Amino acid sequence: GENGATSERELVRVSSKERASVATLAPNQILNWSRTAATEDIFQALHGIDRLRPGLIDDFLATQRRPEAQSQVLPRGTQNSEVNAGNMVEANTNNGQIVGAAPAKDGEQATPVSPSSGPPIVQFSAFEYYCSEADPFISLEVFRIGNLSQRSEVQYVTVDGTACAGQSYKEARGILAFEPGENEKTLTVQLIDDDTWRTTVDFQLHLLSEGLVNAQLGRYLWQTRLIVQDNDTFPTNRFSAEITEATAKKVDMHNINLSSVPAIGLMIEYFKLMAQDKVVWTGTIKTIITDQLHNLFLIQKLFMNVYLVDHILKRSDSDMGMVARDLFLLLILTVLPFAGLHYLDYIKFTWRVRGITRKGVQTALIRKFLNYEGHIRGDLNHGSVIMAIVRDAVNITDFGYMNIFTLLMSLGNVFLMLLYQFVSAAIFGKPLNWFVIVPMCFYPLALSSWVVLRKETTTTALMDMTKRQDNFVSKVDTIVQHYPLICEYNARGWFIKRYEDSLAAFNKQAIATGQTLLNNARFAGWLGMMAVGLYTLVGGMQVVSGRLTLGSFMANVHAFASVGASWGHIYAIVLQMQSCIPNLERVTILMNLPLDIPQRMNLSNYRIRTTRTLRFEAAKRSDGTAWPIDLVPIRIGLGLLRTGGMHFLDISQDQLVYILGPHGEGKSLLLRLAGLVTVPTKTTMESAVFVPSHLRSLFIPSEPMFFEGTLKENLTMGLEANDPDNDMTRISEICRRLGLSRDIRSLLDSESVFTWDLKLSYTQRQLLSLARAFISNPEFICLSKPMQTFNTFAKNKVLALLREFVTSKGICQDDSKWNSRRPRTCLVSTNHNLDPKLADQVVHVSLDGGVRCIKEADPTKKTPFLGSPSMKGEMAAITDTSMLPTQSSGAMLDPENYASGSPSKYFYFSSV
Repeated sequence: GENGATSERELVRVSSKERASVATLAPNQILNWSRTAATEDIFQALHGIDRLRPGLIDDFLATQRRPEAQSQVLPRGTQNSEVNAGNMVEANTNNGQIVGAAPAKDGEQATPVSPSSGPPIVQFSAFEYYCSEADPFISLEVFRIGNLSQRSEVQYVTVDGTACAGQSYKEARGILAFEPGENEKTLTVQLIDDDTWRTTVDFQLHLLSEGLVNAQLGRYLWQTRLIVQDNDTFPTNRFSAEITEATAKKVDMHNINLSSVPAIGLMIEYFKLMAQDKVVWTGTIKTIITDQLHNLFLIQKLFMNVYLVDHILKRSDSDMGMVARDLFLLLILTVLPFAGLHYLDYIKFTWRVRGITRKGVQTALIRKFLNYEGHIRGDLNHGSVIMAIVRDAVNITDFGYMNIFTLLMSLGNVFLMLLYQFVSAAIFGKPLNWFVIVPMCFYPLALSSWVVLRKETTTTALMDMTKRQDNFVSKVDTIVQHYPLICEYNARGWFIKRYEDSLAAFNKQAIATGQTLLNNARFAGWLGMMAVGLYTLVGGMQVVSGRLTLGSFMANVHAFASVGASWGHIYAIVLQMQSCIPNLERVTILMNLPLDIPQRMNLSNYRIRTTRTLRFEAAKRSDGTAWPIDLVPIRIGLGLLRTGGMHFLDISQDQLVYILGPHGEGKSLLLRLAGLVTVPTKTTMESAVFVPSHLRSLFIPSEPMFFEGTLKENLTMGLEANDPDNDMTRISEICRRLGLSRDIRSLLDSESVFTWDLKLSYTQRQLLSLARAFISNPEFICLSKPMQTFNTFAKNKVLALLREFVTSKGICQDDSKWNSRRPRTCLVSTNHNLDPKLADQVVHVSLDGGVRCIKEADPTKKTPFLGSPSMKGEMAAITDTSMLPTQSSGAMLDPENYASGSPSKYFYFSSV
């Protein structure tokens, strides 16, 4: 007031003399100001007081806050050892809620408060559960957090994913009841072991909001995903040994050889796999029947043509009435079947055979790629993966499965033509013409011999063209993905030359392959033309001699041409199927490359098992200030980077931790392990990083990444439309508090799709990457050098939000649910000078020293009251460099001097 200081920012800036005068303000002046001041200004002022007089507000709250109730240990029961250990305290007599404790000074009794409000929380113990297909069932843990003195009920049900109830598992639904004092239940879902290959076998289990009795669902863990490791081989297990042996040797797509697998057998097994889909199988039967009806209509027309020429058109003028009647009848017999077949062909598209088979392969390829072992995904040529989806999957559908119908239709046509020769001879009283029948049987022998002779030439040509095409697509992908690099080094000409060379090689091979396929296709035409010409010569002589009627001759010529066309069509189909065998082999290889599911299953089971053990241990030492599930630590193996005894560094769930150390010596590895991006081997799992199974862990790399989509889609990926975290007001507020301009925030409402790496600056993308992390609201964030490009102003904003994320259990969350939210933890690796007072712990990582704790967490530290929802936004008020300590304000961490191991070098002091 008297010194013109109207906000906390100005209070921080005043000199020592001015501070003394400010301190002389009368209490009533401060009270009068607080009655009319904005809430944000009061928050800022309180923060300034906390900075000028550290601990003053905490002392005041500890002495003024009255106990809400006395905590009492639950009576010992027999339902659960965790309850018996005293991990929960009974509801107080005033409000029926579980009590905890507010922050207190050292040596004083903690003041009880309520860690949560409302009925107990019921949720799963993990977001994912794994098992093998050979296991008879999968077990899941459901536990409740809160007042255990009363009975709780919750309904559950399984939900299909890639696995369907009745095929891969037995549907489970029912009511889960927690008796008084019981905090843990186990659900089991029975599995069905079958021989059907699937991409990834997964389904979900949901806890339902309907029918809850004395319970509320966990914010995120009301649903869980169950993943079953499929032990079957694509397309079937018939060639499992040969395919497994081939794919286990090399990762290079063009060096994996499936020569030990017969091509025709592989194609047949692929057909069997596709036919296992009920919709595909039903559509297949309908299509085959429709195609054979076309053949019957063709035979009907042959009989009608013979009847027309040899009987109707030979009648005298006196029979004109009969002629007209018969002609009209022929017209009806032609039009009605044609109309019916037209309708069947029209609705054939709704049977979705082509779409489902193509979609199944394409989706499976994407699913497989996302689940490959890390080194396999890194070594694969991106062009090979892209072409497998857009070319190979289409070819094996159109030229493979869909050609079954054309093949059967042509075979049916040949069979009916042969049958016609016998039936027509009997009906019209003519002798059987063996000169027509013998060539019909000669066709398949000649054509199959040609296919065998040309197999090696054709396969080599197709494989060479496939390699050239993959290489060409890979060059295009490189140019599109790395345009900034090309532009920065002015290497446009160099990359265009590489592109043109790959295009020329592809075009050259495409010409050679086209010539090979043309020669294959024309053989049937030559064979058919010679057969028809020979019969025309012989049959014409029979007509002239009177041994054959003109109608029969014309019908036979038509039949001969039709059979020749049918065998030619069959031959073309066989060639198409032969041409797609390389496509099928490539898809088979991609579908059977090793996945990381076994490693993730080991990690998940280890996390669930260890979390349960540590939860029981936390229950034994709990003082009632927090739930045992929130006391389970994040554990870093101190032998992560070097051999030695098994030692651990425990990080509480409500900590902001700096990870420091020399370049390239393990900081990113530690964060990737903690973020569950890198999966440790089974032998190194216990010496790596343990993250409690109920925590959602998120790793944010130092290089911001964006996909092709709108800005909102990029920031909210993975969130459902009705998720409260997906609220547009919240998203915009987080972006604003990170310092993103109005122009950038306006893009949140835009449907425009940009190449964001070119649209935005690096700093803007880095800030948006952080915004995406805060929006997703995980319990555990691992940030790799998030502030390496920020100036001091932006860095302070980010530090303030990271501190608020930990203290307030999320950014822009519902105030009324602060107590029921799980703690938030943040690991930040940095090479910058940061104020150590903002961090709860500081960890140093190096190859020589392994993982070491530089600054220990304060064991007496409690979540500050200023971090509760009543002080929402107090960290966000920090908007310039004066609000956080800088190098001129005291001791700062010097990350470059940690490797020396000398504590005196862990800090440096400015000249001030």
